[in-house]
Amino acid sequence: MLDLTRTENQARTEEVQKLTAELEKALNELGESAQASSLNLGRLQECEAHLEKTVDHLGKVNGENEAHLQRIHCLEKELEEVKGQLRCVTDENQNSLGQMQCLEAELTILQKKVLEFNDEREQLKKTLNTTTSDLKTQLRESDEHLQSAEETISRLRAGSDIQSAKLLEIERSLDAEKERNVLLLEERNRLKAQLCHVTEEKDIQQKSFFDTYELMKERLEEAVSEKESLSSKLCHQLKESLIVKTELLSVQKNLKNAEATLQKTAEEKDVYVKTISKQLKDMAGTAERLKDEIDEKEQQLADMVHELGVCKAKLEEKSLLIEENLRAKDYVMKLLEDDKAELAVFTAQNIQLQENLSCEHQKNDYLRRELALKSETCCVVEQDLQSQTMKLKDLESVITERNQSLSQLQQKVDASLEDVHHLTLQLEERDILVKRLQADLQSTSTELKDTQQELQLSFESNREAEDSRAELNSMNENLRGKLKEIDVLQEQVQTSQESLAVIQEEVADKTSRLFELQESNRLLKEEIAGLKEVNVSLEVEVESKNEIEISLGKQLSELQEERAILVPSLQQQIQTMASELEKVRLEVEKLRAEASHQSEEISHLRKTLQERNLQISIFTDSDILLQDALDSNRSQLASALHKEKRLKETLEYQDHLLEAKELIIQSLTQDVEKQKDRLLQLAAAENKLSESVSQCKAELVAKEENIQHLCDDLEKATTAIRAGSKNWKCCPASIKIANSLLQNKKEKSTTSGLFVMRRHHRLIIPVVC
Repeated sequence: MLDLTRTENQARTEEVQKLTAELEKALNELGESAQASSLNLGRLQECEAHLEKTVDHLGKVNGENEAHLQRIHCLEKELEEVKGQLRCVTDENQNSLGQMQCLEAELTILQKKVLEFNDEREQLKKTLNTTTSDLKTQLRESDEHLQSAEETISRLRAGSDIQSAKLLEIERSLDAEKERNVLLLEERNRLKAQLCHVTEEKDIQQKSFFDTYELMKERLEEAVSEKESLSSKLCHQLKESLIVKTELLSVQKNLKNAEATLQKTAEEKDVYVKTISKQLKDMAGTAERLKDEIDEKEQQLADMVHELGVCKAKLEEKSLLIEENLRAKDYVMKLLEDDKAELAVFTAQNIQLQENLSCEHQKNDYLRRELALKSETCCVVEQDLQSQTMKLKDLESVITERNQSLSQLQQKVDASLEDVHHLTLQLEERDILVKRLQADLQSTSTELKDTQQELQLSFESNREAEDSRAELNSMNENLRGKLKEIDVLQEQVQTSQESLAVIQEEVADKTSRLFELQESNRLLKEEIAGLKEVNVSLEVEVESKNEIEISLGKQLSELQEERAILVPSLQQQIQTMASELEKVRLEVEKLRAEASHQSEEISHLRKTLQERNLQISIFTDSDILLQDALDSNRSQLASALHKEKRLKETLEYQDHLLEAKELIIQSLTQDVEKQKDRLLQLAAAENKLSESVSQCKAELVAKEENIQHLCDDLEKATTAIRAGSKNWKCCPASIKIANSLLQNKKEKSTTSGLFVMRRHHRLIIPVVC
C-alpha cells in the first residue's frame, strides 16, 4: 500500500511539473504575442503619420488648384476682350477689302512678273504644308492627351468604386466585430456573476470544513480502527485517487484546449492587424496615385494656360501687323492716287497708243480671269493651311524696306514724269512717224513678253497651253511681217534716228525707271493680296482657336466637376481610415491590457504551483514518518495476532459504523458528480469563449477555482472517512504523530489524512489523498 501511495505521489509530481512546463510555454508565447502587438503598434503609428502628411499635402494641392482656376478665369476674360478687338479688326479688314477690290481693276500693268510670284507662292505652299503638318501633329498629340485624360478619369472612377466597395466591406466587418464584442462582454459579465456565486459557495464550504475539522480532531483523539477497516479504507482511497487522476487529466486537457484557443485568437488578431496594415498600404498607394494624377492634370492645365498666353501674344503681334498693314495700305493708296493723276496726263498724251493696246487689254483680261481662278484655288489652299506666323515677321521687315524704297521711288517718279512730259512734247513736235514706230516696237516687245509669260503659264494648264501656242505662232507671224515693215521704215528713218539717238537713250533710261516703279507697285499689290490671304487665314485661326478655347473651357469645367467629386470622396476615405486607425488603436490597447492581465494571472499560477510543490514536499516528509511508524507497528502486530478474537465483537460494531459512513460517502459522491457536471458546463463555456483572450482568462480562473473546490471536497471526503467512534483510544506515539501532522496542517492548510487506529495496539497510519 505504501508503494502504491509513493507511485501516486510521484505521478502527481510529474503531472505538476508538466503543468508548470506548459504554463511557462504559454507565458513565452504570450510574451511573443505582446512583442508582435507592440511592433504592429509602431507600424500603425507610422501609417498614421504618413496619412496625416498626405492629408496636409492634399489640402495644399487643393489651394494651388483653386488659384490656378482663378487665373484661368482671368485669362478667359482677357480672351473675350481680344475676341472683341479681333472682331473690330475683321470689320476694318472687310472695309479695306472693298477698297482693294477697286484697286484690283488697276493691276493690269503689274502682271509682267507672275512667274516670280508663282515661285514665291510655291515656297509659301511648302512652308504652309510644313506648318499644317506641324499643326496636324499638334492636334493629334492634343487628341492623344485628351484620350489619356479620359482614360485616367475612367481609371479614377473605377478606383473610387473599388475603394467604396472596400470601405463598405470594412464597415460591415467592423459592425460584426462590434456585435461580437458586445456578446463577449455580456458573456463575460455572466461568467463573473457565476464566479461570484461559486466563491460564495466556496466560502460556505470552507466554513463547514473547518467546523468538521474541529469535530474530527475530537474524534481522532478517541478513534481506534482495525485491520479490516484499514483495507477497506485503503481500497476506497485508491478508487478516489483514480477519480482524482481522471479529473486532473480532464483539467489538463481543458488547459491545453484553452491554450490552443488563446493561440488561435492571437493568430486571428495578428492576421486582422496584418490585413488592416495591407489595406492602409493600399490606400496610401491609391492616395499617391491620385496625387500623381492630380499633378499631371495641373501640369496639363499649366501647359494649356501657357499655350493660351502664347496664342494671346501671337494675336497681339498679328493685330499689330494688321494695323501696320492698314497704314501701309493707306500710304500705298495715296501713292497710287498720285500715280493715277500722273498716269491720266500720260494717257491723255498717249491716246493713239491705246488703240494699239486694246487687243492687248483683251489678252490681259483673259489672263486676269485665269489669275482670278488660280487666286481662288490658292485662297482655298491657304484657308485649309490656317497659319503663316513665321512669314508675317519676314513680311514686316520687307514692308518697312519697301516703304523706304517707295518714298525714294516716289521722288524719282515725280522727276521722271516731268522729264517724260517734256520729252513727249518734243517727240510730238519732231516726228509723229517715229512715235508710231516706237509705239509699234514697244507693243511688239510687250507682246513678246506677254506671250512668254503666257507660255510659262500654259505649261501649268495643259489645255490652255495648246491655245497659247497657236496664238504665239500667229503673233510670231505678225511680228515677222511687222519686222519686215520695220526694216523698210528703218531705212527711211536712219537719218532721223541718228538725231534722236541721244533722246532715245534718255527715254530708255526713264522707261526703265518706270518699269521698275511698276514692278515695285506690282510687288506691293501682291503683298497686299498676300496680307488679305493672311487676314483670311488669321480669321480661320481665330475661329479654330475660339473653338479650341470653348472645348478647353468645357474640359476645364468637366475636370473641375470631377475634382469636386474626387476631393470629398478622398476626404471621406481619409476620415474613414482615421476612424479605422482609432479603432485599431483601441483594440491594440485592449490587447495590451489583456496581455498584462494574462501575465498577472500567469504569475498567480506560478505562485500556486510553488505552493503545490511545497505541499508535495510535505507529503514526502509525511511518507518518511509513516515508514518509521510502520516499522515500529509491525513488531507490535506480531504480538497482536492472538487478540483478533476479541476484536470480532468490536468489528460487528464497526460494521454498523461503516454502513453509516458509506451513506456519507454516497452523499459525497453525489457532490462530486455535481462538481463534474459543473466542470462539463465550464468546458462548454470554454468552447463558446475561445474567440477572445478575455474569455480564456475567465475560463482559467473558473477552472482554478473548480480545482480548489474539488480539493476541498476531497479533503471533506477524507475527513469523513477519518471519523471514528468515541470509545477508541490512541497510543502516545500515534498521538504525537497525529498532533505533528495537525500542526503542519494548521500552519499551511495543505495536508489531509485518514487515521486508522487499533484498539489494543494503539496504531495510527495516515494515508495521503
